[in-house]
Amino acid sequence: MEQKIVELDGSIGVESPYLISGRAILIVDDLYQSGTTINFIAELLKTYGAREVYGFTATKTSSHTDNQGRG
Repeated sequence: MEQKIVELDGSIGVESPYLISGRAILIVDDLYQSGTTINFIAELLKTYGAREVYGFTATKTSSHTDNQGRG
């Protein structure tokens, strides 16, 4: 998961921070594995003043270890 956070950092940004402050925001993602992406984005939005952040996903994988390396 640490590697995924490193990859996300700098790849997701906020173009218009003034549109976020004080708002409730819904994040929509197609897949929920570990929650790293939604949590990363939620924290980013909170730093720009989002009042509330909710996550919605279409699919939950059967295991929270799905994104760990196989070896």
